[in-house]
Order: sequence, then structure tokens, then C-alpha cells
Amino acid sequence: MADNNVTFSYILSKGVSIFEKGSTLYLIRKNPLSTITLNPAWAPVLNLLNQREYISFNEVCTHVNADPAKIGIFLNSLVRKGFMESRGYRSLSDYPSVTVIIPVRNRPEDISECLTSLIKLDYPAEKIEIIVVDDASDDNTPEVVSSFPVRLIKNTIRMQASYSRNLAAKEAKGDIIAFIDSDCVAHPLWLKELVPAFIDESNGAVGGKVDSWFDKKAVDRYEKGSSSLNKGNRSRSSKEEGNFFYLPTCNLLVKKELFIKLGGFHIDMTVGEDVDFCWRLKDGGYDIEYRPAGVVFHKHRNKIWAFFKRRFQYGTSEPLLQKKHPDRLKKMFYLPLTVLFWLTVLAAALSGHYLLFLLCGVILIVDTHLKWMKGEKKALPIKYMQILCAVFRGYFVSGYYWCAFFSRYYLFLTFILAPSFPMTTLILIINHLLVAVCEYFIKKPSSSLFSFIFYFTLDQLAYQLGVWYGCFKNRSFNPVNPVISRWRS
Repeated sequence: MADNNVTFSYILSKGVSIFEKGSTLYLIRKNPLSTITLNPAWAPVLNLLNQREYISFNEVCTHVNADPAKIGIFLNSLVRKGFMESRGYRSLSDYPSVTVIIPVRNRPEDISECLTSLIKLDYPAEKIEIIVVDDASDDNTPEVVSSFPVRLIKNTIRMQASYSRNLAAKEAKGDIIAFIDSDCVAHPLWLKELVPAFIDESNGAVGGKVDSWFDKKAVDRYEKGSSSLNKGNRSRSSKEEGNFFYLPTCNLLVKKELFIKLGGFHIDMTVGEDVDFCWRLKDGGYDIEYRPAGVVFHKHRNKIWAFFKRRFQYGTSEPLLQKKHPDRLKKMFYLPLTVLFWLTVLAAALSGHYLLFLLCGVILIVDTHLKWMKGEKKALPIKYMQILCAVFRGYFVSGYYWCAFFSRYYLFLTFILAPSFPMTTLILIINHLLVAVCEYFIKKPSSSLFSFIFYFTLDQLAYQLGVWYGCFKNRSFNPVNPVISRWRS
């Protein structure tokens, strides 16, 4: 998250270089190896940002003849793609009005902490409206809410969170609706970090990082890095992420006009309604952007049974979502040489004919040479060894994602197959453990490896049992039966 006193600025990421050839401008990133082609008109800006120090956004705007809004959109796209970094947040001369909406039921202490954090937001007070919808609480939650300078709407009977959010949205006066949950606490710069994303008119919604409020228990440390609500530390957008991208309602800002136009959340859904809304928004021609600096802290369920039950509930929503959005078929992609490489590795490991590993090396070199020849045609300054490392990394990533799919949806088979198919069971267990270890080193939690594997296994089992339960209930098995297609770059 940004420091309130840091100037909004940009810098080229470490390992990124600029290469110009004729009328074409390239940005080349070493790790992971990737290139992007740009209009030469951006050369003055990129050369300025190549000085290996942060350059303020205002100074960048003086070096190119373009609308500052378009400059910001362009630079942010490079941040999302890993070619650039930013710090600080873009201040606006006129901030839009925002209505913060919080549904609550029987959470007097949580809603008090949530509202206290919202009162302390660093945002023009006259531009903020806060609406709390009490969903027929049978304790003193309404009285606690009434002690704050906010608007309270009461449901006489329990109607669930989606209905409550929709009800408040119709009453909202703000141009932007900001959803947060009653068990969340907002960072003071929450809105200032996220609201500028709407400068890009293609964005219909924006959200930020959902961090863990707790950190004492092992499950807390697991949730901090592996919660499905936490989208990580990298800026992302449906522009690059595709049609499955979504953001959770506990940290979600939406244009009010668009929210009303889309009919709000589907009130028949108690889990997955945020995914459904984001997908409908994307289908309507708008994008969803994730900016990790806009932080809220979530008081997740930190008891094992509650943790397992919630993951199970998340899993049940996937088949229903697939049924509601039949065009969004889950796809798994492959490349022929990548498949051949891993089949050869598997054959060598299972047969004991380790000379087959030499064939793996041949496949790797052939693939590298083919890609090197493509780079040579463009005369890009990329060394052969860089391409070799990138190809091997691509093989590893591809293998990881296929293994992760089986761990995510088929780990439970180890309990069913163990008596009759011990070798298959062993392969599934090894597959799962490899995925768990990779996740541990990718996310770098503060817990031990053993603790992480335990909660990761519990997470995977709970989620996939929920998915399979939902598959049978909805008679739709698309989530566990993806379409397999050849990747075409």
C-alpha cells in the first residue's frame, strides 16, 4: 500500500530494457523472458523512465503530447504486465462521490471496528456516504450502528447479503458504490488508492487486496497468502486475465449506474454472487481491475472446521456458475513439445531407463532453437541461453498447472483408489506434494512447510468436495472436465 506522502511515480522494472529497430519500439523483460511491441511515440517517456529512478507522473506527462488520462492507462498496463513499477497513488483534483455499503447480521463488535475504520478514511468527508443494512439481527448490532454517523437500513426478516447490498445500492447517492464486509477493516487510503482506476472509462469495477486481520494461528498465516479472497501483490485486469477474472465483494468498487443497469447481485446466490456479477459486467463490455494497494483487512474464519466448511461452500458455487454461464468453459492448454517432454520424463522415471532423460534434453534444445530462429528474424538482442532458460521455465510452469488441476479437483481419489491401485495413489500423492511445495516457495508464508502442506491439503480437499457436490446437485461436470486445446500463440 502507498505512503500518503509519496509522489505518484513510475520506473521501469528491474531487468527490463528498451530496444528500437527502425520504426518499431520493443520492451524486453529478462525474467520471465517476454517482449512487447510499442508505438515509437512512447520512446521519450520510456527513455526517461529508464534512468533507474522513479519519475513522477506529472513529469512523465510533460514529455509526451497526449491526454494525461491516456498516459496513465498506458503506464498502468505496463505495470500489470510486469514491465514497470509504480509507487504512491494518483491524486485527483475532484474526487467522485462514493457510497460505502455494508451488510451485517449479529456482528456488533466487527461492525463497530469496520465503521471506525471507514470514519477515518483519508477521503473528502463530503464525498462519502455510508449505508449499513442490518439483516434482521437479534442482538444489539443495530444499536451499535446507530451510534455512528451513518445511515442504517433494517430488514425485518433475514434476506441475505446480496439482497441487502442491492437494497442499499438503490438508495445510494454516490456515483461509485464501494462494497465492504462487516468483518473487514479498511486501510485509511483504501478509496484513494482505488477510485483513480475509474479514469480508465473501460473499467466498470475495481478492487484491492484482502489481507488477513489475524496472524497468530497457523491457519491465519496460511490465509494471509493463500486465501481465495487475496488476489496477490501484482496489479491485474480482466483485459489480460480473461473472462474468468473476478473480485470479491468485501473489497469491490462499482460504478453505481452500471450496477443498477446490470440488476445488482443475483439474490438466489449465497456464495459466488461476486463472481457472477463480475462475469456479467465483463459480458457487458466493461473491465475489472485489481490494484493491490487498496487494502482491506479481513477477519477470516480461523478455526479448522469453520475453515473447511467455508472452502467447501466456495467449491459448491463453481458448478452453479458454470451452469449460469455456459459459454465460460474451463480450458486447459498444451503445446506438443511440452507434452512430449513431460511424457518422456514420466516414462524415464517409471521405467528406470534414465537414458530417456537425454531425449528430454534433445526436445528442450529443438524447442529452444525454433524460438531462437523467430527472435533472429526480428533481430532482437536476446541471447540463446536466455531463450533456453525461458523454454525450460515454460515447461516447468505448464507441468505445474496440470499437476495443480489434479490436486485441486481429484486429490480425494487417493482415499478411494488406495486399496486397489496403490501406484496410482502414490502418483496422485506425489503430484499433490509437489504442487504444495511449489505453492509454499511461491507464496513464501511465515509458517513452516509442514504446517503449510497440512492447511493446503485441507483447503484442496474441502474445495473439491464442494465442487463435486455441486456438480451432482446441478448435473453439470464442466468444472472437473475442462476442454483440452492446443495453445496457439
